[in-house]
Amino acid sequence: MTEETQKPKTTMRATYSADFVPVGTPPPFIEDAPIPVSAPGMLLVRNLAASFNPVDAFIAAGYVAKRNPIFGKCRAVGADFAGVVAAAIPLAGLTSLQVLEKHAATPVGPGSKVLVLGGTGGVGSMAVQLAKALGASTVAATGSNTELLKSLGADIAINYHDENWGETLAGQDYDVVFATVADGDDSAERALGVLGPKGSFIYTLEKTALKDKENPDLGDRTFKYMLTDSTDAKSLVKIAQFVMDGKLKPLLHQDKTFPFTPEGWGALLKDAASGRAKGKLVMDLK
Repeated sequence: MTEETQKPKTTMRATYSADFVPVGTPPPFIEDAPIPVSAPGMLLVRNLAASFNPVDAFIAAGYVAKRNPIFGKCRAVGADFAGVVAAAIPLAGLTSLQVLEKHAATPVGPGSKVLVLGGTGGVGSMAVQLAKALGASTVAATGSNTELLKSLGADIAINYHDENWGETLAGQDYDVVFATVADGDDSAERALGVLGPKGSFIYTLEKTALKDKENPDLGDRTFKYMLTDSTDAKSLVKIAQFVMDGKLKPLLHQDKTFPFTPEGWGALLKDAASGRAKGKLVMDLK
C-alpha cells in the first residue's frame, strides 16, 4: 500500500463513561472509539501515556461538579498525558505545589515545617519532594513504608500502623499539614495539636474537613479544601524546572506502567481501588 492510498486512522482505544457512575464502577474499555476532530484554534494530541488519579473516580461520579462547572459533564478518564515519565507528574505535581505555595496561609519556603499525610501516594510523593525543593527545613510524612518516605526526602517518616502522628508531632508548630488521604475520621482534629498558631491544614477529600467549624482551638489556623487549577501554566513551568534540576522525580507504582489493554486497564483499576498504591498509576498508551 502506497502512502497516497493509506487511509487515515479514524478510531482509537479509549475509556470513558457516557453518564455519571457510582464511585468504584469501572469505566468501560472501548476498542474503537472515534478519534476526535479538532476545532479551529485547537490541537489534537497523540497521547503516549496517561495517569489515573484518585480524584478521577469522584469526577466520574459527578461529585466535583458542584464546585466546578467544567466537571458538570462526563468526559474521558484522567487529566494527565504526555510521555511515560511526564504523564506521572502534571496533576499530582500541580496539586502539591499549589497547596504549598498558594493555599497555605504562608507559602512554604526556607525554614518551613511541613507534614504530608499519605507521603507515598501519587500526590503525597510529589508533595514531600516539592516541600524540600522549596526549602522546608523539616518535612514529616506518613505512610506504611518509612524507607520509601526517607528516599523521597522526608526528615521524619511515620508508619501510621505503629504511630499516631498527632501524638508524635504534638506541639511542634508545623506550618502546613497536607492531607492527601483520609487518615481516619479525626485528621483535622489531630492537626490542631500539630499546627502552629497560624498554620494551615489543606485537604483534597471533603470528608477530611474539620467537623466543628466553631472549635475554640481553631484560632487563626486555616482549614481549607482545595481543587487543583490545571490551567496553572506558571506552576507547571516551575515543576518542569525542578525535574530538570533533579529535585523532583515521579514515583511509579511498583516501578512499572500498565499496558492499555482491557486486562491492563482492569489491573490498574484494581490497584487504584485498593487505596494502597505507592506512587502514580500510569497507563502506557503506545
